[in-house]
Amino acid sequence: YEVAAFVQFQGGGAWNISEEALITLYKNGSSFARHGVTIATVAHTSSVAVHCPPRQVRLLAGEYIDLRINQNTGAALSLLGVAEYNWVSIKRVGN
Repeated sequence: YEVAAFVQFQGGGAWNISEEALITLYKNGSSFARHGVTIATVAHTSSVAVHCPPRQVRLLAGEYIDLRINQNTGAALSLLGVAEYNWVSIKRVGN
């Protein structure tokens, strides 16, 4: 399977230097791949986007994947309420 994802947190959150927003791909409950953004500027309120580029994952019968989104600002941040900015794509490739 080929898996890709994109999320965008709404602006207005108090992002500070070294804080992160992550998308983690899990396979059978274990972390398989992680993509994220580390904030490099002091105290900004812009929206933050995270992209998980296409990645192939081999799955056998009964195996599963899941994606988890995390941020460590300490605040409850919502995702942008527009479907074009928050999506997951899973495609079967090969046989």
